[in-house]
Amino acid sequence: RFVIEINRLGYRTREFSPEKPAGTVRVLCIGGSTTVAGRSNDETYPALLEAKLRRRWPGLPLEVLNLGVSGVNSEDWLGWLDKLLSFDPDVIVQYEAINDIAWLHLPRYAALHPWRRRLHDSLLLERLLGFDPLVLEADIRGTLRRFEEMDRRCRERGAAYLTATFAAPDAERAPEELRQHLETSIIFWTRHFPLRSWASYAAILARHNALLVEFTARHGINRVLVHERLTDPALFIDACHLTPTGIDQLSEAFLAPVADLVEDRPAFRRWAADRSHRTLVRPLL
Repeated sequence: RFVIEINRLGYRTREFSPEKPAGTVRVLCIGGSTTVAGRSNDETYPALLEAKLRRRWPGLPLEVLNLGVSGVNSEDWLGWLDKLLSFDPDVIVQYEAINDIAWLHLPRYAALHPWRRRLHDSLLLERLLGFDPLVLEADIRGTLRRFEEMDRRCRERGAAYLTATFAAPDAERAPEELRQHLETSIIFWTRHFPLRSWASYAAILARHNALLVEFTARHGINRVLVHERLTDPALFIDACHLTPTGIDQLSEAFLAPVADLVEDRPAFRRWAADRSHRTLVRPLL
Protein backbone atom coordinates (compact mmCIF):
# COMPACT_ATOMS: atom_id res chain seq x y z
CA ARG A 1 0.00 0.00 0.00
CA PHE A 2 1.33 3.39 -1.03
CA VAL A 3 0.49 6.56 0.90
CA ILE A 4 1.53 9.88 -0.65
CA GLU A 5 1.23 13.01 1.48
CA ILE A 6 2.12 16.43 0.08
CA ASN A 7 2.68 19.38 2.39
CA ARG A 8 1.35 22.92 1.94
CA LEU A 9 4.53 23.95 0.10
CA GLY A 10 4.05 21.20 -2.49
CA TYR A 11 6.67 18.70 -1.36
CA ARG A 12 6.43 15.07 -0.29
CA THR A 13 7.73 15.77 3.18
CA ARG A 14 6.31 16.87 6.51
CA GLU A 15 5.19 20.43 7.10
CA PHE A 16 8.11 22.73 7.81
CA SER A 17 8.64 26.42 8.36
CA PRO A 18 10.35 28.18 5.43
CA GLU A 19 12.21 30.12 8.12
CA LYS A 20 14.57 27.67 9.76
CA PRO A 21 14.08 27.41 13.53
CA ALA A 22 17.02 28.72 15.55
CA GLY A 23 19.64 26.09 16.31
CA THR A 24 18.32 23.63 13.73
CA VAL A 25 20.51 21.77 11.24
CA ARG A 26 18.54 21.64 7.97
CA VAL A 27 19.37 19.23 5.12
CA LEU A 28 17.53 19.51 1.79
CA CYS A 29 17.40 16.50 -0.55
CA ILE A 30 16.68 17.37 -4.17
CA GLY A 31 16.34 15.30 -7.32
CA GLY A 32 13.67 13.58 -9.37
CA SER A 33 11.43 10.59 -8.79
CA THR A 34 14.24 8.57 -7.20
CA THR A 35 14.19 11.12 -4.37
CA VAL A 36 10.39 11.24 -4.20
CA ALA A 37 10.02 7.43 -4.25
CA GLY A 38 8.83 5.36 -1.30
CA ARG A 39 5.76 3.47 -0.12
CA SER A 40 5.10 6.24 2.40
CA ASN A 41 6.68 9.58 3.21
CA ASP A 42 8.58 7.88 6.02
CA GLU A 43 10.06 5.33 3.59
CA THR A 44 11.69 7.75 1.16
CA TYR A 45 15.46 7.90 1.29
CA PRO A 46 15.53 11.42 2.84
CA ALA A 47 13.19 10.31 5.65
CA LEU A 48 15.27 7.19 6.28
CA LEU A 49 18.42 9.29 6.24
CA GLU A 50 16.92 11.63 8.83
CA ALA A 51 15.98 8.73 11.10
CA LYS A 52 19.53 7.36 10.93
CA LEU A 53 21.09 10.75 11.66
CA ARG A 54 18.74 11.26 14.62
CA ARG A 55 19.78 7.90 16.03
CA ARG A 56 23.40 8.96 15.69
CA TRP A 57 22.82 12.24 17.54
CA PRO A 58 19.85 11.96 19.90
CA GLY A 59 18.50 15.37 20.77
CA LEU A 60 20.06 17.24 17.84
CA PRO A 61 17.53 19.64 16.26
CA LEU A 62 17.74 18.18 12.75
CA GLU A 63 15.58 18.25 9.62
CA VAL A 64 16.16 16.22 6.46
CA LEU A 65 13.53 17.48 4.04
CA ASN A 66 12.50 15.72 0.83
CA LEU A 67 12.13 18.42 -1.82
CA GLY A 68 12.33 16.02 -4.76
CA VAL A 69 10.08 16.60 -7.77
CA SER A 70 9.43 13.84 -10.30
CA GLY A 71 10.71 14.46 -13.82
CA VAL A 72 12.89 17.49 -13.12
CA ASN A 73 16.50 17.92 -14.18
CA SER A 74 19.61 19.85 -13.21
CA GLU A 75 18.55 22.92 -15.19
CA ASP A 76 15.37 23.09 -13.12
CA TRP A 77 17.23 22.81 -9.81
CA LEU A 78 19.74 25.48 -10.73
CA GLY A 79 16.84 27.75 -11.68
CA TRP A 80 15.18 27.05 -8.33
CA LEU A 81 18.32 27.44 -6.24
CA ASP A 82 17.40 30.87 -4.87
CA LYS A 83 14.18 29.37 -3.50
CA LEU A 84 16.10 26.48 -1.93
CA LEU A 85 18.58 28.86 -0.35
CA SER A 86 15.73 30.93 1.07
CA PHE A 87 15.03 27.93 3.34
CA ASP A 88 18.48 28.53 4.89
CA PRO A 89 19.82 24.99 4.42
CA ASP A 90 22.99 23.75 6.05
CA VAL A 91 23.41 21.00 3.44
CA ILE A 92 21.88 20.39 0.00
CA VAL A 93 22.05 16.82 -1.36
CA GLN A 94 21.41 16.33 -5.10
CA TYR A 95 20.88 12.88 -6.64
CA GLU A 96 19.98 12.67 -10.32
CA ALA A 97 21.21 11.84 -13.82
CA ILE A 98 18.65 9.89 -15.83
CA ASN A 99 16.36 12.90 -16.35
CA ASP A 100 19.24 14.94 -17.75
CA ILE A 101 20.17 12.10 -20.10
CA ALA A 102 16.60 11.36 -21.21
CA TRP A 103 15.01 14.82 -21.25
CA LEU A 104 17.98 17.11 -22.01
CA HIS A 105 20.94 15.39 -23.68
CA LEU A 106 19.23 12.96 -26.04
CA PRO A 107 16.54 15.40 -27.28
CA ARG A 108 19.22 17.99 -28.04
CA TYR A 109 21.28 15.40 -29.88
CA ALA A 110 18.19 14.32 -31.84
CA ALA A 111 17.45 17.90 -32.86
CA LEU A 112 21.01 18.39 -34.10
CA HIS A 113 21.20 14.99 -35.86
CA PRO A 114 17.75 14.17 -37.30
CA TRP A 115 19.20 11.51 -39.60
CA ARG A 116 20.59 9.62 -36.60
CA ARG A 117 17.17 9.87 -34.98
CA ARG A 118 15.62 8.16 -38.00
CA LEU A 119 18.29 5.46 -38.06
CA HIS A 120 17.78 4.68 -34.38
CA ASP A 121 14.12 4.02 -35.03
CA SER A 122 15.45 0.75 -36.42
CA LEU A 123 16.49 -1.82 -33.84
CA LEU A 124 18.67 -3.64 -36.36
CA LEU A 125 20.52 -0.49 -37.41
CA GLU A 126 21.12 0.56 -33.82
CA ARG A 127 22.57 -2.82 -32.98
CA LEU A 128 24.79 -2.58 -36.06
CA LEU A 129 25.84 1.05 -35.53
CA GLY A 130 25.73 1.19 -31.74
CA PHE A 131 25.61 4.46 -29.84
CA ASP A 132 28.82 6.18 -28.85
CA PRO A 133 28.32 7.93 -25.48
CA LEU A 134 31.16 10.30 -26.35
CA VAL A 135 28.78 12.21 -28.63
CA LEU A 136 26.95 13.37 -25.48
CA GLU A 137 30.08 14.38 -23.60
CA ALA A 138 29.55 18.13 -24.06
CA ASP A 139 26.02 17.81 -22.68
CA ILE A 140 27.18 15.69 -19.74
CA ARG A 141 29.82 18.28 -18.95
CA GLY A 142 27.05 20.87 -19.02
CA THR A 143 25.28 18.95 -16.27
CA LEU A 144 28.52 18.85 -14.27
CA ARG A 145 29.03 22.59 -14.67
CA ARG A 146 25.54 23.09 -13.25
CA PHE A 147 26.54 20.97 -10.26
CA GLU A 148 29.63 23.16 -9.91
CA GLU A 149 27.46 26.28 -9.97
CA MET A 150 25.17 24.75 -7.33
CA ASP A 151 28.24 24.10 -5.18
CA ARG A 152 29.63 27.61 -5.68
CA ARG A 153 26.41 29.38 -4.80
CA CYS A 154 25.81 27.14 -1.79
CA ARG A 155 29.28 27.97 -0.50
CA GLU A 156 28.61 31.68 -0.95
CA ARG A 157 25.58 31.30 1.32
CA GLY A 158 27.42 29.23 3.91
CA ALA A 159 25.79 25.93 2.93
CA ALA A 160 27.45 22.65 1.98
CA TYR A 161 26.62 20.89 -1.29
CA LEU A 162 26.79 17.16 -2.00
CA THR A 163 26.22 15.47 -5.34
CA ALA A 164 26.48 11.81 -6.35
CA THR A 165 26.99 9.37 -9.15
CA PHE A 166 23.83 7.61 -10.30
CA ALA A 167 22.95 3.97 -9.77
CA ALA A 168 21.59 1.40 -12.21
CA PRO A 169 21.11 -2.37 -12.09
CA ASP A 170 23.85 -4.63 -13.40
CA ALA A 171 21.94 -6.25 -16.26
CA GLU A 172 24.41 -9.13 -16.54
CA ARG A 173 23.41 -10.27 -13.04
CA ALA A 174 19.68 -9.69 -13.55
CA PRO A 175 17.11 -12.45 -14.12
CA GLU A 176 15.78 -12.72 -17.65
CA GLU A 177 12.48 -11.02 -16.77
CA LEU A 178 14.21 -7.92 -15.42
CA ARG A 179 16.60 -7.80 -18.38
CA GLN A 180 13.65 -7.81 -20.74
CA HIS A 181 11.96 -5.11 -18.67
CA LEU A 182 15.07 -2.94 -18.85
CA GLU A 183 15.19 -3.34 -22.63
CA THR A 184 11.53 -2.31 -22.84
CA SER A 185 11.55 0.53 -20.33
CA ILE A 186 14.61 2.25 -21.75
CA ILE A 187 12.66 2.88 -24.96
CA PHE A 188 10.27 5.00 -22.87
CA TRP A 189 13.05 6.87 -21.12
CA THR A 190 14.79 7.66 -24.41
CA ARG A 191 11.76 8.18 -26.62
CA HIS A 192 13.06 11.52 -27.94
CA PHE A 193 16.05 9.62 -29.35
CA PRO A 194 15.12 5.96 -28.96
CA LEU A 195 17.85 3.71 -27.66
CA ARG A 196 16.80 0.18 -28.52
CA SER A 197 19.13 -1.52 -26.09
CA TRP A 198 19.81 -1.24 -22.37
CA ALA A 199 23.52 -1.48 -23.12
CA SER A 200 23.41 1.86 -24.94
CA TYR A 201 21.89 3.63 -21.94
CA ALA A 202 24.26 1.87 -19.54
CA ALA A 203 27.22 3.12 -21.57
CA ILE A 204 25.94 6.71 -21.41
CA LEU A 205 25.39 6.47 -17.67
CA ALA A 206 28.84 4.95 -17.16
CA ARG A 207 30.35 7.90 -19.02
CA HIS A 208 28.31 10.35 -16.90
CA ASN A 209 29.54 8.70 -13.72
CA ALA A 210 33.16 8.58 -14.83
CA LEU A 211 33.14 12.25 -15.80
CA LEU A 212 31.44 13.19 -12.53
CA VAL A 213 34.10 11.39 -10.49
CA GLU A 214 36.88 13.16 -12.37
CA PHE A 215 35.15 16.57 -12.38
CA THR A 216 34.26 16.63 -8.68
CA ALA A 217 37.76 15.54 -7.69
CA ARG A 218 39.32 18.28 -9.80
CA HIS A 219 36.99 20.99 -8.49
CA GLY A 220 36.80 19.91 -4.86
CA ILE A 221 33.06 19.18 -4.92
CA ASN A 222 31.63 16.80 -2.33
CA ARG A 223 30.36 13.62 -3.95
CA VAL A 224 29.10 10.11 -3.12
CA LEU A 225 29.87 7.15 -5.38
CA VAL A 226 26.38 5.68 -5.26
CA HIS A 227 26.92 3.74 -8.51
CA GLU A 228 29.55 1.59 -6.79
CA ARG A 229 27.28 0.68 -3.88
CA LEU A 230 23.97 0.00 -5.63
CA THR A 231 24.36 -2.47 -8.50
CA ASP A 232 22.44 -5.54 -7.33
CA PRO A 233 19.46 -6.03 -9.69
CA ALA A 234 17.36 -7.18 -6.73
CA LEU A 235 17.43 -3.58 -5.43
CA PHE A 236 15.79 -2.14 -8.57
CA ILE A 237 12.33 -2.23 -10.12
CA ASP A 238 13.41 -0.59 -13.39
CA ALA A 239 16.21 1.52 -14.85
CA CYS A 240 16.57 3.72 -11.77
CA HIS A 241 13.78 3.25 -9.20
CA LEU A 242 14.46 1.14 -6.15
CA THR A 243 12.70 -1.44 -4.02
CA PRO A 244 12.16 -0.57 -0.33
CA THR A 245 15.43 -2.34 0.45
CA GLY A 246 17.15 -0.40 -2.31
CA ILE A 247 15.80 2.91 -0.98
CA ASP A 248 17.16 2.03 2.45
CA GLN A 249 20.55 1.26 0.93
CA LEU A 250 20.47 4.58 -0.91
CA SER A 251 19.95 6.35 2.41
CA GLU A 252 22.84 4.31 3.82
CA ALA A 253 25.09 5.40 0.95
CA PHE A 254 24.47 9.04 1.84
CA LEU A 255 24.66 8.58 5.63
CA ALA A 256 28.38 8.96 6.33
CA PRO A 257 29.05 11.76 3.81
CA VAL A 258 26.05 13.77 5.02
CA ALA A 259 27.04 13.17 8.65
CA ASP A 260 30.52 14.52 7.93
CA LEU A 261 29.04 17.69 6.45
CA VAL A 262 26.55 18.10 9.29
CA GLU A 263 29.32 17.84 11.89
CA ASP A 264 31.04 20.80 10.22
CA ARG A 265 27.99 23.08 10.46
CA PRO A 266 27.98 25.87 13.07
CA ALA A 267 24.61 24.80 14.50
CA PHE A 268 25.92 21.28 15.07
CA ARG A 269 29.12 22.50 16.70
CA ARG A 270 27.15 24.74 19.06
CA TRP A 271 24.84 21.85 19.96
CA ALA A 272 27.76 19.47 20.51
CA ALA A 273 29.64 22.01 22.64
CA ASP A 274 26.55 22.70 24.74
CA ARG A 275 25.92 18.98 25.25
CA SER A 276 29.54 18.47 26.28
CA HIS A 277 29.33 21.40 28.70
CA ARG A 278 26.15 20.04 30.30
CA THR A 279 27.82 16.65 30.73
CA LEU A 280 30.82 18.23 32.50
CA VAL A 281 28.75 20.34 34.91
CA ARG A 282 26.26 17.78 36.15
CA PRO A 283 25.05 18.82 39.61
CA LEU A 284 26.50 16.98 42.58
CA LEU A 285 24.09 14.71 44.46
